[in-house]
Amino acid sequence: MSLHRQANRSYHEDRKFYMVRSEYAHRSIRHAVEKQRLVPDDAKLVYEFLTYIRASQGITGSRKNEIVYLLVSWRRHLLSYRDCTLEQVFTGISTIKIATNQRGHTFQQSTIHDHIILLKRFLLWTIENDDSGLPGKRSG
Repeated sequence: MSLHRQANRSYHEDRKFYMVRSEYAHRSIRHAVEKQRLVPDDAKLVYEFLTYIRASQGITGSRKNEIVYLLVSWRRHLLSYRDCTLEQVFTGISTIKIATNQRGHTFQQSTIHDHIILLKRFLLWTIENDDSGLPGKRSG
């Protein structure tokens, strides 16, 4: 078999392994609402945020799934997104910095950073769209 055919075959096999299905995000949100990890209003905000991100930045399916996973995870530390307070946000950030994963290991700094950056981005988006009780950006 030629080198080109081997590479092409390998590419297609890898692609099958890494297939990201668009319904994963929807299923995760639906499951989180059913298990009361998200309230329906949170689900609505997450869907609107995903629509905004896809329209403005063209995210991939895997990034969409990651955003959903992280936003559902954050709700363990916050009231509903629309009703959370700054104190809850800061407490949640402090908690995730010392939290452990399913294997009992602390999260890598890059993982913590990704979690915090996404939460900040999402909450700023809710503030900009008047979908949050959080105060707006501080001046100065």
